[in-house]
Amino acid sequence: MDKKYSVVIKPTVARKLLKAGKGYQIVDIKPQKQTDGSTDFTRCVFVFEWKEGLDEDIQFFISQLNK
Repeated sequence: MDKKYSVVIKPTVARKLLKAGKGYQIVDIKPQKQTDGSTDFTRCVFVFEWKEGLDEDIQFFISQLNK
């Protein structure tokens, strides 16, 4: 199965990916779904078109936030 998209839930990580200069693109922004199935329109998830290295960069930026 070929991966086509990656979802990012942290706006800070999404912003860093866009500014990384590696050509990552947001293809959609969706309202966040809650565990009970309802939709929270005050929060969103960012859907990125998958590119080589995207998953590694997501993990790197998340680890930088946790320091």
